[in-house]
Amino acid sequence: QDALSTLVEEVVSSLSTPVVQRPSSPLESSAAAQVDGQQECRETAVAPAAPRSATWCEASQSINNALEAKQKLARQAVLSKKASLQQQAQKLAQIQAEVDKIEAHNKSEIDRMRATVEQYNRSMVALERDVHLKKERMVRATEEYVDSEEKLAELRHERQALEEQLMGL
Repeated sequence: QDALSTLVEEVVSSLSTPVVQRPSSPLESSAAAQVDGQQECRETAVAPAAPRSATWCEASQSINNALEAKQKLARQAVLSKKASLQQQAQKLAQIQAEVDKIEAHNKSEIDRMRATVEQYNRSMVALERDVHLKKERMVRATEEYVDSEEKLAELRHERQALEEQLMGL
């Protein structure tokens, strides 16, 4: 209240022309305040034609209007920011839900793939043993085949030599 009075006095004193005085008697004062002050304030708000001095009512109303406008703007800004933050929070919640869903799906898919890979590994180990055993058998069989071919070739060569000897006699 004191700050408002001080502010009103500063605004009034900063005006170039003197302030209109209020009536001195209490009856005149209350009647004038209700009729003249409000009427002067309304007339001032419309648009004064020439520069004139402001009454304390006009100054007070101007200050109050400015304060109310600033408060309204501040409330609107806060509400707007709050709504924006709520929308962002909802979007983040939706994104988080989607990420959680994807992670759950991916986890089950990863678990399934790991199980399949482990099964392949077990199968591969068994097949690798089988391949190794069969390769060893094949190598032994090839060696035995080569040995048999060499013996056969040697026996053919010996027989041919004997047949030539026999023919030569």
